[in-house]
Amino acid sequence: MVGNDKFPGGTARYLYLDEYSVAGATTNWDKPGATHPGSAYYFGQPNAPSKYEVMAHSRIGNPDITWETGLKADIGIETGFFKDKIKLTADYFHERRRDILMDPRGGLTAYGEDYPKLNKGIVQNQGYEVELDMHNKFGDFTLGLMASISHSENKVIEADDPPGIPDYQKLAGSV
Repeated sequence: MVGNDKFPGGTARYLYLDEYSVAGATTNWDKPGATHPGSAYYFGQPNAPSKYEVMAHSRIGNPDITWETGLKADIGIETGFFKDKIKLTADYFHERRRDILMDPRGGLTAYGEDYPKLNKGIVQNQGYEVELDMHNKFGDFTLGLMASISHSENKVIEADDPPGIPDYQKLAGSV
């Protein structure tokens, strides 16, 4: 069994905690004619930018979040014939990954903030690999031939598909 706590494409850490960031004023506010678009919060009288930095809520945490877990199995055989002039290698692999970290696909979009990450998905990956290697030596000359074949199938078993979503937009069941 293996685990993963990384969110794909993200650098966010501590997904179980709410996050706050500094926002607001920048330097040189007293300089005449200086403009700072999008760098101040407005308090009190209209159009009176604050000269002070403020803390703003930037991410909702999920206290129930946990690591993704994957149960992996690999069965293989490697054998040789005729003093290893012919070698055969075969592997079958299977992995079922659950509690996959993902962005929620449902919810009210007018809420104002992104919803917290969820442990919602289940994905299954399985397949096989077969390799045949033949070689023979003729004096100082070696002749070799290698062939391989493989097949892998990755299937989404469960995802955070909102109720009523059309089948062609669902992640669950897709290969």
